[in-house]
Amino acid sequence: EQLREIAQQNGISYQPEISLALQRVIQRSALHVQSSGKRNIQAINLLVSIFSEKQSNAAYFLNKHGITRL
Repeated sequence: EQLREIAQQNGISYQPEISLALQRVIQRSALHVQSSGKRNIQAINLLVSIFSEKQSNAAYFLNKHGITRL
């Protein structure tokens, strides 16, 4: 709900729904960042977390183009 409010305040009238898979990726990234003693999630944290989603189209296409978790 907060995302919708922020979007409306910035002139964005449509906010896509966040899927359960994306919620897991963000949560996994946040846990990793917290456990490493850092405060902010960066793009690399999200990218690494995508690879844990085995049924993810994003992970499939990354792998297809030779991009691995390591």
